[in-house]
Amino acid sequence: MKRRLIDLLAYPRALVRDRIDLETCPHAGYYDREDGRCVHCDARPECAWLNRNDEFVALERKSIGELLPALAFAMDVVNIHVARGEHDPSSCGCESCRWLREATEIHEGLLGSA
Repeated sequence: MKRRLIDLLAYPRALVRDRIDLETCPHAGYYDREDGRCVHCDARPECAWLNRNDEFVALERKSIGELLPALAFAMDVVNIHVARGEHDPSSCGCESCRWLREATEIHEGLLGSA
C-alpha cells in the first residue's frame, strides 16, 4: 500500500511543476523558507509540498501516516485542476479525473482502516 501511495504522488508532482514558472523562480521551483520571495509567492504551498514529496525525498522511509497528508494535499491540487477544466470527476475519463478517483478510494480506505 505504501508503494501505491508513493506512486500516486508522481502525477500531482507533475501538475505542481507545471504551475510553477521556473523561468522566474529564483530557486527553480524549490521552496526556500528563508527567502522572502518564496514566503510571499503564490506558489508557496505547492513548492513547499513539492520539496517534502518530490522524487528525491526518501518517501519510502515515511510512514503511511506521514504520506496521507501529502496525498490529501495532492488531491486538493488535482481537484482544483479538474474544477478549472469543468470536468465531472465521477465520470470523466481524463487522467486527472481517473487519478482523483483512485486517490480518493485509497485515501478513504486508509482513513477507514486507521
